[in-house]
Amino acid sequence: MIALSSTILGNGVYMSAIGILSKGWVGDLPVQLGRRFCALGQQVSFGPGEIVYSAGEEANSLYGCLGGTLRLSFAGENGALRFVHLMGPGMWTGDFAFLSNQPRAFELRTSEAARLLRIDRGAVLRLAHDHPETWKWLAFCTACNLGLAMTVADHLMIRDAGKRLAATLLRLSARLGSHPSVAPIDRLLLTQSDLADAANLSLSATGRLLRSLHSQGLIDVSYGEIGIVNAPRLQSLVEKC
Repeated sequence: MIALSSTILGNGVYMSAIGILSKGWVGDLPVQLGRRFCALGQQVSFGPGEIVYSAGEEANSLYGCLGGTLRLSFAGENGALRFVHLMGPGMWTGDFAFLSNQPRAFELRTSEAARLLRIDRGAVLRLAHDHPETWKWLAFCTACNLGLAMTVADHLMIRDAGKRLAATLLRLSARLGSHPSVAPIDRLLLTQSDLADAANLSLSATGRLLRSLHSQGLIDVSYGEIGIVNAPRLQSLVEKC
Protein backbone atom coordinates (compact mmCIF):
# COMPACT_ATOMS: atom_id res chain seq x y z
CA MET A 1 0.00 0.00 0.00
CA ILE A 2 1.52 3.34 -1.07
CA ALA A 3 0.34 6.63 0.38
CA LEU A 4 0.13 9.44 -2.18
CA SER A 5 1.17 12.94 -1.22
CA SER A 6 0.23 16.15 -3.01
CA THR A 7 3.20 17.85 -1.41
CA ILE A 8 5.62 15.88 -3.60
CA LEU A 9 4.38 16.62 -7.09
CA GLY A 10 7.47 15.05 -8.61
CA ASN A 11 6.66 11.70 -7.00
CA GLY A 12 6.27 9.18 -9.82
CA VAL A 13 3.44 7.23 -8.21
CA TYR A 14 1.40 10.35 -7.46
CA MET A 15 1.86 11.88 -10.91
CA SER A 16 1.05 8.56 -12.56
CA ALA A 17 -2.19 8.34 -10.57
CA ILE A 18 -3.15 11.88 -11.58
CA GLY A 19 -2.45 11.07 -15.23
CA ILE A 20 -4.60 7.93 -15.19
CA LEU A 21 -7.51 9.32 -13.20
CA SER A 22 -7.67 12.54 -15.22
CA LYS A 23 -8.93 10.34 -18.08
CA GLY A 24 -12.34 10.34 -16.46
CA TRP A 25 -14.40 12.21 -13.89
CA VAL A 26 -11.38 13.67 -12.06
CA GLY A 27 -10.33 15.39 -15.27
CA ASP A 28 -13.47 17.54 -15.07
CA LEU A 29 -12.55 18.94 -11.65
CA PRO A 30 -10.66 22.22 -11.24
CA VAL A 31 -7.00 21.20 -11.51
CA GLN A 32 -5.94 22.02 -7.95
CA LEU A 33 -9.02 20.41 -6.42
CA GLY A 34 -8.46 17.29 -8.50
CA ARG A 35 -4.88 17.07 -7.24
CA ARG A 36 -5.93 17.60 -3.64
CA PHE A 37 -8.62 14.96 -4.00
CA CYS A 38 -6.27 12.33 -5.42
CA ALA A 39 -3.65 13.18 -2.79
CA LEU A 40 -6.11 11.95 -0.14
CA GLY A 41 -5.85 8.40 -1.41
CA GLN A 42 -3.80 5.30 -0.91
CA GLN A 43 -2.83 2.97 -3.72
CA VAL A 44 -4.02 -0.55 -2.96
CA SER A 45 -3.30 -3.66 -5.02
CA PHE A 46 -5.38 -6.80 -5.44
CA GLY A 47 -4.76 -10.14 -7.10
CA PRO A 48 -7.10 -11.77 -9.65
CA GLY A 49 -10.53 -12.69 -8.29
CA GLU A 50 -10.20 -10.77 -5.02
CA ILE A 51 -13.15 -8.90 -3.50
CA VAL A 52 -12.61 -5.17 -3.05
CA TYR A 53 -15.97 -4.65 -1.35
CA SER A 54 -19.11 -6.72 -0.88
CA ALA A 55 -22.80 -5.97 -1.22
CA GLY A 56 -24.28 -4.98 2.12
CA GLU A 57 -21.06 -3.47 3.46
CA GLU A 58 -20.90 -0.02 5.02
CA ALA A 59 -19.54 2.41 2.44
CA ASN A 60 -16.53 4.12 4.00
CA SER A 61 -14.41 4.57 0.87
CA LEU A 62 -14.42 5.62 -2.78
CA TYR A 63 -12.34 3.76 -5.36
CA GLY A 64 -10.73 4.95 -8.58
CA CYS A 65 -9.16 2.40 -10.93
CA LEU A 66 -5.46 2.89 -11.72
CA GLY A 67 -4.84 -0.36 -13.58
CA GLY A 68 -6.43 -3.69 -14.45
CA THR A 69 -10.14 -4.43 -14.78
CA LEU A 70 -12.78 -5.18 -12.18
CA ARG A 71 -16.31 -6.53 -12.29
CA LEU A 72 -19.39 -5.01 -10.68
CA SER A 73 -22.20 -7.38 -9.71
CA PHE A 74 -25.57 -6.26 -8.37
CA ALA A 75 -27.21 -7.95 -5.40
CA GLY A 76 -30.91 -8.43 -6.13
CA GLU A 77 -33.72 -8.65 -3.62
CA ASN A 78 -32.90 -12.29 -2.90
CA GLY A 79 -29.23 -11.45 -2.42
CA ALA A 80 -28.08 -13.32 -5.53
CA LEU A 81 -25.30 -11.53 -7.42
CA ARG A 82 -25.69 -10.75 -11.11
CA PHE A 83 -22.85 -9.41 -13.23
CA VAL A 84 -23.59 -5.92 -14.57
CA HIS A 85 -20.50 -4.03 -15.70
CA LEU A 86 -16.71 -3.85 -16.02
CA MET A 87 -14.56 -1.13 -14.48
CA GLY A 88 -11.28 -0.02 -16.03
CA PRO A 89 -8.64 2.71 -15.54
CA GLY A 90 -10.04 6.18 -14.91
CA MET A 91 -13.40 4.92 -13.63
CA TRP A 92 -14.73 5.46 -10.09
CA THR A 93 -17.12 3.44 -7.98
CA GLY A 94 -18.63 3.43 -4.51
CA ASP A 95 -19.85 7.02 -4.74
CA PHE A 96 -23.61 6.45 -4.44
CA ALA A 97 -23.46 4.42 -1.23
CA PHE A 98 -20.73 6.74 0.07
CA LEU A 99 -22.88 9.87 -0.41
CA SER A 100 -26.19 8.32 0.65
CA ASN A 101 -24.63 6.56 3.66
CA GLN A 102 -26.46 3.38 2.64
CA PRO A 103 -25.07 -0.17 2.50
CA ARG A 104 -23.43 -1.07 -0.78
CA ALA A 105 -25.74 -2.61 -3.39
CA PHE A 106 -22.88 -4.01 -5.49
CA GLU A 107 -19.93 -6.34 -5.13
CA LEU A 108 -16.66 -5.16 -6.66
CA ARG A 109 -14.24 -7.97 -7.55
CA THR A 110 -11.08 -7.96 -9.64
CA SER A 111 -11.03 -9.67 -13.04
CA GLU A 112 -7.22 -9.62 -13.02
CA ALA A 113 -4.48 -8.06 -10.91
CA ALA A 114 -5.59 -4.48 -10.30
CA ARG A 115 -4.47 -1.25 -8.65
CA LEU A 116 -6.94 1.16 -7.08
CA LEU A 117 -6.83 4.54 -5.41
CA ARG A 118 -8.85 4.27 -2.19
CA ILE A 119 -10.10 7.46 -0.56
CA ASP A 120 -11.62 7.13 2.89
CA ARG A 121 -14.58 9.06 4.28
CA GLY A 122 -12.64 10.96 6.93
CA ALA A 123 -10.24 12.37 4.35
CA VAL A 124 -13.12 13.49 2.11
CA LEU A 125 -14.85 15.20 5.04
CA ARG A 126 -11.68 17.13 5.88
CA LEU A 127 -11.25 18.23 2.26
CA ALA A 128 -14.91 19.26 2.01
CA HIS A 129 -14.59 21.30 5.21
CA ASP A 130 -11.89 23.42 3.57
CA HIS A 131 -13.32 23.20 0.04
CA PRO A 132 -17.15 22.87 0.18
CA GLU A 133 -17.32 22.59 -3.62
CA THR A 134 -16.02 19.04 -3.13
CA TRP A 135 -19.62 17.93 -2.51
CA LYS A 136 -20.75 19.36 -5.84
CA TRP A 137 -18.08 17.42 -7.71
CA LEU A 138 -18.82 14.19 -5.85
CA ALA A 139 -22.46 14.64 -6.84
CA PHE A 140 -21.27 15.07 -10.42
CA CYS A 141 -19.39 11.76 -10.16
CA THR A 142 -22.62 10.10 -9.06
CA ALA A 143 -24.50 11.80 -11.92
CA CYS A 144 -21.98 10.32 -14.38
CA ASN A 145 -22.50 6.85 -12.94
CA LEU A 146 -26.27 7.37 -12.96
CA GLY A 147 -25.96 8.18 -16.66
CA LEU A 148 -24.19 4.85 -17.12
CA ALA A 149 -27.00 3.09 -15.25
CA MET A 150 -29.52 4.71 -17.61
CA THR A 151 -27.46 3.44 -20.55
CA VAL A 152 -27.69 -0.07 -19.10
CA ALA A 153 -31.47 0.25 -18.82
CA ASP A 154 -31.74 1.65 -22.34
CA HIS A 155 -29.75 -1.23 -23.82
CA LEU A 156 -31.79 -3.84 -21.96
CA MET A 157 -34.92 -2.46 -23.66
CA ILE A 158 -33.53 -3.14 -27.15
CA ARG A 159 -35.83 -5.85 -28.49
CA ASP A 160 -33.51 -7.27 -31.13
CA ALA A 161 -31.19 -9.74 -29.38
CA GLY A 162 -28.27 -9.16 -31.76
CA LYS A 163 -28.41 -5.40 -31.33
CA ARG A 164 -28.76 -5.78 -27.55
CA LEU A 165 -25.66 -7.98 -27.37
CA ALA A 166 -23.64 -5.60 -29.57
CA ALA A 167 -24.70 -2.62 -27.42
CA THR A 168 -23.75 -4.53 -24.27
CA LEU A 169 -20.29 -5.33 -25.66
CA LEU A 170 -19.76 -1.66 -26.51
CA ARG A 171 -20.87 -0.62 -23.02
CA LEU A 172 -18.67 -3.17 -21.27
CA SER A 173 -15.71 -2.00 -23.35
CA ALA A 174 -16.29 1.62 -22.19
CA ARG A 175 -17.37 2.78 -25.64
CA LEU A 176 -20.97 3.57 -24.67
CA GLY A 177 -22.16 5.14 -21.42
CA SER A 178 -18.74 5.80 -19.86
CA HIS A 179 -16.97 9.13 -19.52
CA PRO A 180 -15.81 10.12 -23.04
CA SER A 181 -12.14 10.44 -22.04
CA VAL A 182 -11.91 6.95 -20.48
CA ALA A 183 -9.79 4.59 -22.58
CA PRO A 184 -11.68 1.69 -24.21
CA ILE A 185 -11.24 -1.81 -22.81
CA ASP A 186 -10.40 -4.11 -25.71
CA ARG A 187 -10.04 -7.32 -23.64
CA LEU A 188 -13.23 -8.14 -21.78
CA LEU A 189 -12.35 -10.64 -19.06
CA LEU A 190 -15.69 -12.34 -18.62
CA THR A 191 -17.45 -15.59 -19.41
CA GLN A 192 -20.29 -16.10 -21.85
CA SER A 193 -22.51 -16.62 -18.82
CA ASP A 194 -21.48 -13.17 -17.51
CA LEU A 195 -22.29 -11.61 -20.86
CA ALA A 196 -25.64 -13.40 -20.98
CA ASP A 197 -26.50 -11.88 -17.59
CA ALA A 198 -25.38 -8.40 -18.64
CA ALA A 199 -27.41 -8.54 -21.88
CA ASN A 200 -30.40 -10.39 -20.38
CA LEU A 201 -30.10 -13.23 -22.89
CA SER A 202 -30.10 -16.98 -22.57
CA LEU A 203 -26.70 -18.66 -22.60
CA SER A 204 -27.53 -20.50 -25.83
CA ALA A 205 -28.60 -17.28 -27.60
CA THR A 206 -25.47 -15.52 -26.36
CA GLY A 207 -23.23 -18.29 -27.71
CA ARG A 208 -24.97 -18.27 -31.08
CA LEU A 209 -24.71 -14.49 -31.43
CA LEU A 210 -21.05 -14.46 -30.37
CA ARG A 211 -20.23 -17.05 -33.03
CA SER A 212 -21.93 -14.85 -35.62
CA LEU A 213 -20.00 -11.75 -34.54
CA HIS A 214 -16.77 -13.74 -34.55
CA SER A 215 -17.42 -15.05 -38.07
CA GLN A 216 -17.89 -11.45 -39.23
CA GLY A 217 -14.51 -10.46 -37.77
CA LEU A 218 -15.99 -8.12 -35.17
CA ILE A 219 -14.78 -9.94 -32.04
CA ASP A 220 -12.43 -12.67 -30.86
CA VAL A 221 -13.67 -15.25 -28.39
CA SER A 222 -11.50 -17.39 -26.12
CA TYR A 223 -11.92 -19.01 -22.72
CA GLY A 224 -12.97 -16.34 -20.22
CA GLU A 225 -12.22 -13.50 -22.62
CA ILE A 226 -13.85 -11.58 -25.47
CA GLY A 227 -11.76 -9.25 -27.60
CA ILE A 228 -13.21 -6.24 -29.40
CA VAL A 229 -11.76 -6.29 -32.94
CA ASN A 230 -13.98 -3.90 -34.91
CA ALA A 231 -15.85 -1.48 -32.65
CA PRO A 232 -17.15 0.77 -35.49
CA ARG A 233 -18.93 -2.18 -37.10
CA LEU A 234 -20.40 -3.20 -33.76
CA GLN A 235 -21.66 0.36 -33.43
CA SER A 236 -23.20 0.19 -36.90
CA LEU A 237 -25.08 -2.96 -35.88
CA VAL A 238 -26.58 -1.12 -32.92
CA GLU A 239 -27.59 1.86 -35.07
CA LYS A 240 -28.95 -0.23 -37.95
CA CYS A 241 -32.69 0.22 -38.46
